[in-house]
Amino acid sequence: MLVSCSNLADMASQFETAQFGSFTKPQHKPPDLEKLLHSIADVVCSIDEYGVFQYVSPASFQLLGYFPEEMMGVSFLQFIHPEDISKTQNIFSGPKHASTNSRFTNRFFHQDGSMVSIMWSARWDAVDRLLYCVARNGKENEVLDRRLTKAQEMAKVASFEFDVVANSYTYVSDTLYEIFGLDPYEFPRFTPEIFWSLVHPDDTDKVRDAATKPENLYASTMEYRILRRDGQVVYIKRLREVIRDAAGQPVRTIGTIQDITEQKSAAISLQRNEERFRSLVQNGNELLGIIDQEGNYQYVGANIKEQLGWNAAQLNDKNLLEFIHPHDAVVVVSALREIKYKKTVLLGPFRFKSGCGSWRWMETTASNHLDNPAIMGITINSRDVTDRKTKDDELLLSEQRFKTLVHNGSDLIVIIDRQVCFAYISDNVTNILGYATQELIGRSAFDFIHEKEAAEVKAELEKVYVHDDAAKGVQHRFLHKNGHWIWLESKGTNHVDNTSVQGVLVNARVIDDRVKLQKRLNQELVNKQKEILAAIIKTQETERTQIGLELHDNVNQVLATVKLYNEMYLSGYMQGRELLVKAMQLTQECINEIRSISKRLSAPTLGKISLLDSLIDLVDSINLTKRVCIELKAVGMDQLKVSEDLHLAVYRIVQEGMNNMLKYAGAKNATIELKISDQELQLLLLDDGSGFDLAGKSNGIGITNMRTRAENLNASFHIESQPGSGCRIVVCFPVSAQS
Repeated sequence: MLVSCSNLADMASQFETAQFGSFTKPQHKPPDLEKLLHSIADVVCSIDEYGVFQYVSPASFQLLGYFPEEMMGVSFLQFIHPEDISKTQNIFSGPKHASTNSRFTNRFFHQDGSMVSIMWSARWDAVDRLLYCVARNGKENEVLDRRLTKAQEMAKVASFEFDVVANSYTYVSDTLYEIFGLDPYEFPRFTPEIFWSLVHPDDTDKVRDAATKPENLYASTMEYRILRRDGQVVYIKRLREVIRDAAGQPVRTIGTIQDITEQKSAAISLQRNEERFRSLVQNGNELLGIIDQEGNYQYVGANIKEQLGWNAAQLNDKNLLEFIHPHDAVVVVSALREIKYKKTVLLGPFRFKSGCGSWRWMETTASNHLDNPAIMGITINSRDVTDRKTKDDELLLSEQRFKTLVHNGSDLIVIIDRQVCFAYISDNVTNILGYATQELIGRSAFDFIHEKEAAEVKAELEKVYVHDDAAKGVQHRFLHKNGHWIWLESKGTNHVDNTSVQGVLVNARVIDDRVKLQKRLNQELVNKQKEILAAIIKTQETERTQIGLELHDNVNQVLATVKLYNEMYLSGYMQGRELLVKAMQLTQECINEIRSISKRLSAPTLGKISLLDSLIDLVDSINLTKRVCIELKAVGMDQLKVSEDLHLAVYRIVQEGMNNMLKYAGAKNATIELKISDQELQLLLLDDGSGFDLAGKSNGIGITNMRTRAENLNASFHIESQPGSGCRIVVCFPVSAQS
């Protein structure tokens, strides 16, 4: 239906309010509204709640090609481009519940079929139930908007307007959707609820606090984060200005938001890098500092406290040379002069005084940054190398000692190449073999080795090349420069694959004296063996003679008496039991004497009886002769088990001692004592015989045999005797080695 003039007047009044706000009208005659509407290039219209045009001003023909009568009574949807219908409906549906200005742009079909960009300004009147609108050609604004949008896209800036009273956004630019990661078709109307759903949870309180206090601010800036639906965090910088009414109350805010994620990320990265650098400076092993041209400290890293025991403040404004060892100061001063003409100078190692007064070895790289306005000095990057310097000095000292040992020692150090030629020989060759080193380098080793040992030396070298562990060393003669042969003992190790050696490393030493000594020892050993053999033969002969005498003097005489008794009984010269009893007694004496001789000659039954049992048996057999009384004492011998060698040695020593006592001493009493003490088996032989002079008897065969048997088992042998005082023999065997 058509709109009445009164409604038009109301519409005009509302249009004025929408366009210019409230103001006091001047007191003069009101203008002709109809003429006024015809003169306005913008289209003034009203639309009911169903979207039907109720009034359209005459300017519609010029803007859209339609007369007002062609549009009134028709739904505005018939004129809108299909792609803009949904957006327009959403915008129009919002203001029905509040008197809110809406500004938006959409596309209308011109009567000739072309598209016209229309910029709308609308206000809903709840009393009239009408939407009063003003439409104008938005082509020019569209171009400006495109340029603005493009600029905003490039700068990642969006603009907005917000109605404080209605708590709603009256305008947001398209770039806001892009910044916030929203689809404008999914969210055609940007609302406060959408905004708060995107604010980062950690920033919500801060942003809400600022949003609820616009009355205290005319303009403000703040930064916060949003959490887009795709999970991306975007940093936002917001600029806002508050529009107030005549009473000073906030009614509207306008502002911009800018995506500052790149700048913020760069700033965060820079801050992180600065923190890392600061951490490296404060906690690293490198000491950083800045000095001026005169060497005065301008800056010192905080980690000097941990590294050298100084506080940074103790060094600032002090001269570097105050902390340099006097012997190293000249080098540092020279470097400071040199750095004026060079970009970088390496210093060190030099000594720097620590906070506790000790000297630390330092290495420093000095860089000239005098022309750099951010530094204006010489940067010094230092490292404490005391441990390394100490090890290097120790290694150098060790090398010097090694060279001294090699050049002045008794051993020759030689390197033989694959062709068995001398590749290196130590300087002490002159003292040992008479040659200068250059006389041997390049010469074959076999030119100087005796032909009788050449084959053995060659075989030893082959072992070194093939299997280094199999080589045991070789003794050979080497030709001295003066023409005589010197015995050497040489041992080689394979270093062919070692790039610093590339040959066989030979250690050779002169053994002339050892060879001569060995020859003498060998001859003495032969002589000793001959002596021993002679002693054994003499002993055997003596034993045989002794056996013969004992058989002749004892057994033979007794047997002769037995024979006489038998002849007397058989001839009838004497009859009776008494004669047979005497013959039987004499026969038993012969048996005992033969047993005694047998015991002295045979070894004990080793492995079948213990050492103690064999000695008891030996003592019993001697006591049967009634020529001497022998007492055997044993302490701790019941559980003792000894080796066969020790068993036989103890038995023979006791046997030899008892034989000597029976033959020469004429003793009436003797003691054999055997005991364990301190891991030793101690044997004591003691008699009360005539004794003898040790000076005259020390080399007797019996004593020599006893001593030899003891020494063969690493035992100590000690004898004490003198004429008229008997004899005392002590032998100590190491039980741990023999048991």
